[in-house]
Amino acid sequence: MVRLAQVTNRSVLDPACGTGALLTAAAAAGASAMTGQDIDSSKARLTGARLLLADSTAELASGDPLLSDGFVGRRFGAVVCNPPSSSRDWGYDELAGDPRWEYGLPPRGEADLAWLQHCLAHVEPGGLAVIAMPPAAAVRRAGRRIRGNLLRSGALRAVVSLTSDGGATPDLWVLQRPHIGEAPPSHVLMAVAEEPATVPHLWEDYRGDTAAGNTSQSRAVRIIDLLDEDVDVSPARHIPSTSIEIDYRRAREDLLAGLRGLTEAVPDLTVLGERCELPMTTVGELAKAGMVTLSQAPLKMTADEGDIPVLTVKDLSAGRPPSGRTQRQPGLVMLEAGDVVAPVLAKEVAVRVVTEGGVALGPRLMSFRVDRERLDSDFLAGFLSVACTVAVSRTTTSLSRTDVRRIAIPRLPVEEQRAYGAALSRLAAFRDAVRGCASAGELLVRLGFDGLADGTLAPGR
Repeated sequence: MVRLAQVTNRSVLDPACGTGALLTAAAAAGASAMTGQDIDSSKARLTGARLLLADSTAELASGDPLLSDGFVGRRFGAVVCNPPSSSRDWGYDELAGDPRWEYGLPPRGEADLAWLQHCLAHVEPGGLAVIAMPPAAAVRRAGRRIRGNLLRSGALRAVVSLTSDGGATPDLWVLQRPHIGEAPPSHVLMAVAEEPATVPHLWEDYRGDTAAGNTSQSRAVRIIDLLDEDVDVSPARHIPSTSIEIDYRRAREDLLAGLRGLTEAVPDLTVLGERCELPMTTVGELAKAGMVTLSQAPLKMTADEGDIPVLTVKDLSAGRPPSGRTQRQPGLVMLEAGDVVAPVLAKEVAVRVVTEGGVALGPRLMSFRVDRERLDSDFLAGFLSVACTVAVSRTTTSLSRTDVRRIAIPRLPVEEQRAYGAALSRLAAFRDAVRGCASAGELLVRLGFDGLADGTLAPGR
């Protein structure tokens, strides 16, 4: 966002600065002055402290930026902003006649467009504003008049979607305050990027030559073509999808490879003639005996900025590496290799044995640190996974600390635990392989239907 806004030697405002991530980045990029506001005064103070530690200073204000603008009438060389989540209670009744609404009064349910115009009102002519916006803001009918006015005036210069497999990701809207009398541009850049690092290059190439905006990831779209009944500025609608033929061939190869591996991954377990009753204990009893220590992350922990990697609930569910970031704070739980992590809310089965340390435990997760001389991590993880499966099947949504202590675990010597742990790990790997094949199969079917329907695929022999 800072690179898109071209902040070097410019004054920068972040009207929703939080704890100062964007302003700190702007200072590192050579901004001449940093200014920020946040509704939470403690976060504004933390922003000031972070900038001081980075040998920079900032002018900061606290209070609701929309209802109590701390910098009325002032303009800056650039604005970068990641506004708070959409809210209907943004001040529609109090601010109906506010001069910031140059492009139209934001509808009651369109707080995002109120924030956008607030940012644009604080940009100098020729300056850039880069704002994180929810994808729905590009297409909601309630905001089409404002989107149309932004396009007609030349204020909206680019919309970039950042693809992600971990949930909804904001779009980046790049706006520029036009000079008085300046002819508006004829095109706007639409881009869909898998890697955020490629976005500044797409923008810089497009600004140098409009034709350079037409790549596999982006397109320079004529503004006149967007000014229809919908004024839809969602990038995916305007960028041709990658070749279905290539994607279909790749999906087919992935599915066949997965199916071949599936036969090799089937666990070989011994079938007993009759049920074997195992002696049982509970997680609580194991904790009392000092064999396992339970921990949870601080209640008010954030996982969106900082220099410490965080394993989040979504990371655990998706089976991916840590994606969150946080800072040092009281109660932070740092994971070690061999720790077992499970969700506090058992909405889905997701239990993992940590293989590398140096990662913080994220919110809504629990960690179980075992005495490796007496308790096997894979053994514990397997039976916690069984407990999660039962909880989900019974529509139980909570595995609170008390409930976790009641989970039944077989009481076995550590040598037998390791044998069970290895078998449970093989079962978990097989489960993941089955899910991977199911996902690959669903993708193959969807691409096949799409390709046959639009003529990019034909029936085989």
